[in-house]
Amino acid sequence: MVILFNLQQQLWTYHFTWNEDATKIVGIISVGRATILALKMNRLQLIRVPMPKMWLKMGKT
Repeated sequence: MVILFNLQQQLWTYHFTWNEDATKIVGIISVGRATILALKMNRLQLIRVPMPKMWLKMGKT
């Protein structure tokens, strides 16, 4: 059993990163990996949207 990421209390960059082409979120540690699975953060409907690439270009991550 692993706790899920809490945006109010934890840093995104400690738990997550982007894959090489910025299309999927990758869990760095167990909390990140569990959160990705539980919330289906890389489901097809989300990763088809070009937002992650735009966020990277804007320096939002």
